[in-house]
Amino acid sequence: MMEVVYEYAESWPQSGPMQVTVPSVTVDIPVSPDIARRRANGYLSVHIGLLLGTSNPRLVVGDPPIWKLAVNLHLPSVGYVSQVGTIAVDAINGDVIPVTQETIQSIKDRAHDLIVHSRK
Repeated sequence: MMEVVYEYAESWPQSGPMQVTVPSVTVDIPVSPDIARRRANGYLSVHIGLLLGTSNPRLVVGDPPIWKLAVNLHLPSVGYVSQVGTIAVDAINGDVIPVTQETIQSIKDRAHDLIVHSRK
């Protein structure tokens, strides 16, 4: 199963309900969620760390459409620990959307904190 998300570019009103109109969208997505996951996992191992993996691909319909995946910390002795971030893959060409240095550091910091906490 996969989740398809439409990102709505409007702000929530100060008061009262918000009316949302979602246009009918048809788009060919050549990159499967499995390919997106493999590409993202390769990027993570090269640029961030080996104890990280992805899960829960969500197709975000936009220009371009992207696969947004959870970045999870896995420890050899424990398995899955927690989600530490997200990563995106272009759903048309399969390229990982580069992660900023600030985001990389944030993921590393969260993972480090969880590793230290798991040893206590």
